[in-house]
Amino acid sequence: LSTKRAVSGDQLCISGSCNYNLYKDSKEIAYYLCSDKINDLILLPEEDSSGRLIPVLACQDRVLRILDVSQIF
Repeated sequence: LSTKRAVSGDQLCISGSCNYNLYKDSKEIAYYLCSDKINDLILLPEEDSSGRLIPVLACQDRVLRILDVSQIF
């Protein structure tokens, strides 16, 4: 079982084998269940300087899944 974590300010992103969770101020605000194994997780800042982060999941099937809250972009 591999777990990936990323933290920025009050936001914590955690991914397990096939799931992704986003927490803000210790409350879960987003969840995504991936159809394939998640190999890595990175957070990219949004261009508009809102402080919002965009999670990108690198999956076993060689697909990068870019998330908008709990949906694929």
